[in-house]
Amino acid sequence: MKKTIIATFTCMLAAAGMYAQIGIIGGYQTFRADNWERFYIENEPRAIYPISGYQIGIDYWFRLKKRRIEFTPELSFASMEGKTGPNSVAHKTLGFYFFTNVYPFDLASDCDCPVWSKDGNFFTKGFFVQLAPGFSLFNNQSTNSAGGESFDGTSYHVGGAVGAGLDIGLSDFFTLTPLARYYLFPSAHWDHALFTLNSDADIHQFFAGLKLGFRWKQQKRFGR
Repeated sequence: MKKTIIATFTCMLAAAGMYAQIGIIGGYQTFRADNWERFYIENEPRAIYPISGYQIGIDYWFRLKKRRIEFTPELSFASMEGKTGPNSVAHKTLGFYFFTNVYPFDLASDCDCPVWSKDGNFFTKGFFVQLAPGFSLFNNQSTNSAGGESFDGTSYHVGGAVGAGLDIGLSDFFTLTPLARYYLFPSAHWDHALFTLNSDADIHQFFAGLKLGFRWKQQKRFGR
């Protein structure tokens, strides 16, 4: 799957237009899985979920010519850990998401130039909502320190994300974007020997963070 993600992202780079932009993303991320949580509620005085950690990623930007609809395919890695009593869990994810960003207050704009170089209110020019299908490789681990037991599982799941952000121009070359996102992976499976009931769970994740965008002008490609 890693090769597929990298190949897809490389194709996006090759299809870019006159302006190129790479974004570096980082922030806080939570992880909740209700069915997995029920096991720990039954066996411990308090639930282990939700847990939290961090997410980092990189994306690449391109857009439609006639409408303010932009695309930022993204590769990301996240790590989240939690503990209750002798039990601890850790979830790590490697994912690819194809974000579509819609600027509802600037939708008719056809300027293929940096947002912060244009006149107008920065909120109407910079606010966007986003939607993304995605897929992720999950590595899940549960450890009981008292019994010395550890259960690992790796699985691949299809899901998606919705969110919103605001581009804040620092210069013609740099932009800072606060982001908030909600991720959902329905019916994710963890082959966990301790789960006596259904090990499938809907995974809910919330992300809050920042993206730093680097933008430069490049030559036309493919005759454009």
